[in-house]
Amino acid sequence: MIEKYQNKIASLESLGSFYYQKSINEKYSSIDIASINIKYGTSLTDTNRNKGLFPLLASNGISDYVDIHNSYNVVTFGCRGTLGNVFYNKGECFILNTAFYIENYKEYGNLYFALKHEKGLTLYQSGAVQPQITIDSIKDVVLKFPTNSKLNNVLDLIWNNTLIIKKLKEIKQLLLSKYF
Repeated sequence: MIEKYQNKIASLESLGSFYYQKSINEKYSSIDIASINIKYGTSLTDTNRNKGLFPLLASNGISDYVDIHNSYNVVTFGCRGTLGNVFYNKGECFILNTAFYIENYKEYGNLYFALKHEKGLTLYQSGAVQPQITIDSIKDVVLKFPTNSKLNNVLDLIWNNTLIIKKLKEIKQLLLSKYF
């Protein structure tokens, strides 16, 4: 059953990417990265990582769940280590210092798919041993946004399916621990 929802997410991702590409080929708005309030995540030591309800987002996605949060409603992408991945989290979460995040952005769907289209801005990376992207290296980047916010709806559907998968995994774990 989990696979069914994973397939839905993959289909929605493809649909969103296709719509984004089609839209920017017809008409788009240019958005300067400098005008978007991009922030670095925060360091969180292992001793301060208590299990909790809030997703802990790093450059490679959700790495754990913790009892504190530093952000909400974010589009995030890697800035240290794993680069190129873009994520969305609706609700409270904690963003680690290996990721950039943009909080509570009105056109979050357009931002998400624009960053995915640009492969998380990996073109602007530096560092050989540990790749990184700095705010200074991307400050002059211009993103293309469709002229409407329909991609917010696609991202909301992806998020809803993500929550279903999370709940199914919790149920699965509960059942496995009860019977095995």
